Amino acid sequence: MNARFQMVKERHGKTLDIAISDKKADSLTIPLCECIRDTQHYFTSSSCSGRIVLIQSDRGKTKQEGSFFGKWHSEVSFDEVWELINTPIDREELWFKQQAFILHIGTDTIEHANTVISIMRECGMKRGGIMLAEEGKVMIEVVGTHNLSLPIKRNNELLVSEEYVQLVLENANEKMRENQKRLEQFEQLCRERLK
Repeated sequence: MNARFQMVKERHGKTLDIAISDKKADSLTIPLCECIRDTQHYFTSSSCSGRIVLIQSDRGKTKQEGSFFGKWHSEVSFDEVWELINTPIDREELWFKQQAFILHIGTDTIEHANTVISIMRECGMKRGGIMLAEEGKVMIEVVGTHNLSLPIKRNNELLVSEEYVQLVLENANEKMRENQKRLEQFEQLCRERLK
């Protein structure tokens, strides 16, 4: 096995262990990340199981310039979201977003990367592929397709009704359930096929 790949794999394995012990790892992806870490030819560099978020930002700014106002990695109740939506923000806009899972998986060869991509396709995931291909290190991104994004407030004034937020949240929670099913299917196939 390539010495550089082995070094990178070990470093990412230690980073995962630290994130788990510090309770900074997304608990829903820990079993999958540990499964991948324990293979001979794969590691994970980052993961998120999907989330529902409220993000405040200023108009025209990038995602990196926004800040979380609320964040949930599972389904969330209307009352919890509605209470936060009605809390004053200190930026121009408040956005509601439901984001799909995202995984970054490293491996040592294009052939091993193609195994991950094959699993991804079999699970009905349409977004993802090889992000980096160097000697001894290939990085794959796997992204779910269940997403939702809309502005909720501007200058502390609601842009939508309570009923609309309720409808959007029902839709987002349904997408989170579907997102979790795809992630579980992906994990099961990884357990069967990654070595």
